[in-house]
Amino acid sequence: MRKRSVIAVLMAGIVVLTGCMSASGQEGYGDAQPLVEEAVVDLAERTGVDAEEIAVQSVEETEFPDASLGEPEPGKMYAQVVTPGYIIRLSVEGETYTYHAAGERVVLASAQEKEGYGQAQPLVDEAIADLAARTGVDAEGIAVQSVEETEFPDASLGVPETGEMYAQVVTPGYIIRLSVKGETYTYHAGGGRVVLASPRKGEARGDLQIVRVR
Repeated sequence: MRKRSVIAVLMAGIVVLTGCMSASGQEGYGDAQPLVEEAVVDLAERTGVDAEEIAVQSVEETEFPDASLGEPEPGKMYAQVVTPGYIIRLSVEGETYTYHAAGERVVLASAQEKEGYGQAQPLVDEAIADLAARTGVDAEGIAVQSVEETEFPDASLGVPETGEMYAQVVTPGYIIRLSVKGETYTYHAGGGRVVLASPRKGEARGDLQIVRVR
């Protein structure tokens, strides 16, 4: 009888271990698993890389402010309701890709987060693109020295244009410093705007320009 009891305990242990392996494998992300798989398939198609080579960095629960999942398409209307979902980060060949997901929708939110600047990344990309156009240097040749959160005293971002009126409200944003060919360029960014706050070589300090407006 004792031998049979030992065998029964061992068999029960095997069943438990098998269940745990299954849960930590294909079902490792619970309700998010189908969305994770859809994101992996989408990224595989976009990059031409086998799905097996794509790593899941993280899956975070979140709440999007509306049904657009934070990525609205021009011309489309979305229900203005808080939408529970997930932020899924995948990596392949040294690059990180972020997806927003909820319900049955999976949306590519950022193609690349090269330097991990979070919400500032699109503004950093705009500053780099502008500086590349100004200097004639490829974007890859421009280095990001720093990205600092700040608060500007008004909507001019500290770089007012003569004759323009600006809302006199504190405006959260960033100071972005880029360098190329030994020169440092400072951009101020916030409220969907990117402003060159340091002059081009040979320019007077007062000759500043708004370079991009969304």
